[in-house]
Amino acid sequence: MYLKSDAIIINRRPFMNTSYVLFCYTERAGKLTVLAKGAARRRKKAEPPSIPDLFQRGEVVLWFGRRRDYAILREWTLEDMRPGLRSDYDAFRAASGCAALVSELARGSDDPGEYYRGFDRALDVLARGADPRPVLWSFSLKALTRAGFVAPLSSCAACGSALAGKDRTVVSPSDGGLVCGACQSRLGDAEAPRLVLPPDAVGTARFLATSSVEAAGNLRVSPRCAAALDRATVMLAEYHLETSMAILLPEGSRT
Repeated sequence: MYLKSDAIIINRRPFMNTSYVLFCYTERAGKLTVLAKGAARRRKKAEPPSIPDLFQRGEVVLWFGRRRDYAILREWTLEDMRPGLRSDYDAFRAASGCAALVSELARGSDDPGEYYRGFDRALDVLARGADPRPVLWSFSLKALTRAGFVAPLSSCAACGSALAGKDRTVVSPSDGGLVCGACQSRLGDAEAPRLVLPPDAVGTARFLATSSVEAAGNLRVSPRCAAALDRATVMLAEYHLETSMAILLPEGSRT
């Protein structure tokens, strides 16, 4: 069986002498493991080998044999190299965070194309030189909301009332998002992770969840707000995915 789809390379590793194993996120089938036979072999002595690189977008033609745990790459047509992601370490790390998150969230999704399109837009914005942290926050909150883990951030996840900037608002992953001050005494599990957000972080989170990723890339926030949003994003992701998502933090940060 053959599959033709737009795809983004999210990881790769050498295999044998001239081949590569590629991990692709495809618009039609989600995350796939692909064997690129002979990708490291030079076609002509004067030409470098044509190995798809991380976060490049292209069109793949894949063949699935009897073993469906991986596919064979038959064709790769490069559409966007995204060189900006290889010249800016912070942008590359943010792209890696987006890739890790979408790989976990989209497992078993009925619509991998929806995650693909959001992932592709985030990588485009990062490659153009946008501030990496707000782009990563925006992508993460939208993806978690799409997966059903986070309620709309315009209202309290417990009672549904509108959140006021002066309220003591907490991030409560077990309750599905932001919880107002009036509901905090009624939260269920006292041992569940929670984080108090400063008022400016509450407003910024609501903006990020509802605005485009392009708008997020132009956002400027205070260091205190940025640190709170880093912690909130990681807390929500780790609670629901049950795995470490430290890649969502700037290098050297700790939750």
